[in-house]
Amino acid sequence: MKKDKALLEVSNLSKEFFIPGSLFGGMQTISALSDVSFNVDRGKTLAIVGESGSGKSTLGRCILRLLEPSGGDVRLAQKNLGALDSEALRMQRREMQIIFQDPIASLDPRMTVGQIIAEPLTIFEKQLSKAERSEKVRAIMTTVGLTPEMFNRYPHEFSGGQAQRIGIARALVSRPDLLVCDEPVSALDVSIQAQIINLLIGLKQQFALTMLFISHDLSVVRHIADHVLVLYLGRVMEIAPKGQLFTNPMHPYTRALLSAAPVPNPKLARERERIKLKGDVPSPLNPPSGCVFRTRCPFSRHECAATRPQLRPLDGEHSVACHFAESLE
Repeated sequence: MKKDKALLEVSNLSKEFFIPGSLFGGMQTISALSDVSFNVDRGKTLAIVGESGSGKSTLGRCILRLLEPSGGDVRLAQKNLGALDSEALRMQRREMQIIFQDPIASLDPRMTVGQIIAEPLTIFEKQLSKAERSEKVRAIMTTVGLTPEMFNRYPHEFSGGQAQRIGIARALVSRPDLLVCDEPVSALDVSIQAQIINLLIGLKQQFALTMLFISHDLSVVRHIADHVLVLYLGRVMEIAPKGQLFTNPMHPYTRALLSAAPVPNPKLARERERIKLKGDVPSPLNPPSGCVFRTRCPFSRHECAATRPQLRPLDGEHSVACHFAESLE
């Protein structure tokens, strides 16, 4: 991903949380993100994958400044989001929207569908009349597969898939440049997941969207992503074009994730070797020295404990944070 084509540029982004320590006081620091850097080109989809607790959702929220980063920079269309005051940031949100994991919980039960979808327009396009707002809302409802007759209904009257379509309509009615999808299908039935994924792919093409797609499901990622970023304990392990990452993963953690992903061919599933990681994900309160993955890595050596590997390019756009990526078998 070339910087001069990038819509989104993330540089050395970090996020720390402080929690109470012992019974007698003091605070402990949790490093949720550490030195995360990447670019996303206009019109492309970057998938962010990793186990639960890897920092995927925290990363998405820090980019949108729903959480304040502890360090680093985020630029959208070369505009430094960290330098914006509250009012400027509020207006900048027209260009960056989010779809949440739980579609029902993300909708205000006291508002009708029409009011929910129209909310961004009341903030960003105050010059519109009520009739003009209504027309835009009904148009985007039709685009995402809802009928205008649903305009005055309430969220509790809809299924999970329909509620997620409402959330997508709300996010897109202001025509943002960047759409952050925070596990948007993980709470849905499998058949509905496919419908929502196909809808997002179509909307990306229709509106020339740039997307961050946060997921733990690599089969979904294979379908929607252009590039994939692998997070572990808040640090980037590998980033590559989708085709390269799925056919030639260079980091041991990526290999383990791919070996656990379901495949539709039963014969291939039986023949494929499953990589089982030892132990559990370390506590972010006390991460391992050097490479944070080394305590579970089957290839760990002395250097892995002594020095933290830096993310480095190996082949074009394929980068990995592993001392021995070229020699692993």
